[in-house]
Amino acid sequence: MTDAEHPDQPPAGDSTPEYLESGGGAPAAAEPEPRPRRKRGLLLAGGGALALALAGGATAAALWYTSDGSQAAEAFPSTSVAYIGVTLDPSGQQKLEALETLKKFPAISDKLGLDGSVSDIDVKEKIADAILDSAPEGCDLTYADDIEPWLGDRFGVAVVPVDDKPQPVGAIEITDADKAEAGVKALTECGGDASGDAGATKVEGDWLLVGESSDILDSVASQVDDGTLADDSDFASITGEAGDQGIVTGYAAPAAGRYLTDLVQGELGSSSPLGGDASSQLSDQLEDFEGAALQARFSDGGLEVEAAGTIPQSALSGLSGAEKIGDKVTALPDDTALVYGIGFGDDWLTTMLDQLGTMTGMSGDELDSQLQSSAGVSVDQIQSAIGNGIVLAVGPDVDTDALTSGDLTALPIALGVEGDQDDVEQLLYDLRPVLGPFATPLTSTDEGDGLTVIGPDDTWRKAVAEGGDLGGNDTFSGVVNDAGDASGVLYLNFDALTQMLQGSPLGDMSESQQVFDNLEPLSAIGMSATRDGDTSHVMVRVSTDD
Repeated sequence: MTDAEHPDQPPAGDSTPEYLESGGGAPAAAEPEPRPRRKRGLLLAGGGALALALAGGATAAALWYTSDGSQAAEAFPSTSVAYIGVTLDPSGQQKLEALETLKKFPAISDKLGLDGSVSDIDVKEKIADAILDSAPEGCDLTYADDIEPWLGDRFGVAVVPVDDKPQPVGAIEITDADKAEAGVKALTECGGDASGDAGATKVEGDWLLVGESSDILDSVASQVDDGTLADDSDFASITGEAGDQGIVTGYAAPAAGRYLTDLVQGELGSSSPLGGDASSQLSDQLEDFEGAALQARFSDGGLEVEAAGTIPQSALSGLSGAEKIGDKVTALPDDTALVYGIGFGDDWLTTMLDQLGTMTGMSGDELDSQLQSSAGVSVDQIQSAIGNGIVLAVGPDVDTDALTSGDLTALPIALGVEGDQDDVEQLLYDLRPVLGPFATPLTSTDEGDGLTVIGPDDTWRKAVAEGGDLGGNDTFSGVVNDAGDASGVLYLNFDALTQMLQGSPLGDMSESQQVFDNLEPLSAIGMSATRDGDTSHVMVRVSTDD
């Protein structure tokens, strides 16, 4: 992935957005007989939850960037079928940039106490203090005395097969094994449960493993001896498809497809509301799964999440975004506030109905007949009118008063389809009985360059048909990656959204001011989906104003 280019000077009237581019532990006590579940100790309500929450992208943890380097994947075996890891590097320059960005949002800044210089902020202390705040009254543990002496910078959670059953396991990097064991014991006792119901922990080298039982942790440690996830070739190649390492790394191994298949067959099977064929078809598709990954990164006052996954085309329907739609999106008016565009494969509706027919026990032809009898239109007629893609565009000036009164003609929304204007108008005419009161405002069309545009607002519909240069808009290009090659695009200009909300009844409510204060720093959010052979890429970017 290449970074978007950002001109030095913004258009007049625009603020300059910032962008982002791309074992020693005591085992749990054995219980001879099941007994009522006791209260979780602070270890799992704290230390264990710390690993799971951090690795799961919890708000506090997922707000700091780390420089490239090792991660918690080295604490888990190569047999892991899923993994999420978080790395916090107090010396990372990009972490400081992220904190500066977060200070722009009053709600986040107040919650995390981001006043003062961000270089003085101890990320781990903020997280630990949030956990200790939930401790029972009378618990006098402190971060400085009981956590800081042993807590490292890397955290993770993985799903590891133990006796061929997937088990969740957490890992927390530690800097001192003895102090970690003492700290964990203090956390557990402070939580009011020293019985073992809080789960099990195990110190393995530089890691504190957290799981449901000591047997599970022993098995995980044994599997690590045979190879770590960090050294696994699938892990390296698939996470590499998602770009540079960030603060959060997520991974689903190819083997995850098999476990999900077993789950579908075991939990759904013939009991699926769509019938046994539905679970069978889904199982076939899951068996073709070849892995997926994501990376979340901070830089230059922005956030970027990049995901990549490998699924053979045979497992995808015609709605997979096989055709590029980006050139239609980039040719929209420059001031477009909201865009959603997606490209369809050939015969997309026929393919979808065939797959639906497999699930319902009806053939695609039978479903087509039902469509004709109920809606008065055929599959071929819909496919011909829509073509291989749609673009939904919303203009910047939404009259909320008109919307409240039900006047759709004042709504600057337009739907562009690739079919000929005559085919589109005939489809809309045939759908009048189904559209009901929406028929009149939604049956107006204009012909544009490669699109037939439908919409209630004459001015906006004609503007979309005439086109513009949204692709040349700095705000758009900064958050939508590789727009021209995208088969799916989503874009929202937050300035336009805030203006609309302030002009609505919400804007007259005094308690709404906090909402506006936290929306104000945002510039835009964009998403683009591209496909290279069997590999799909999705890039999401959020930019903020300077």
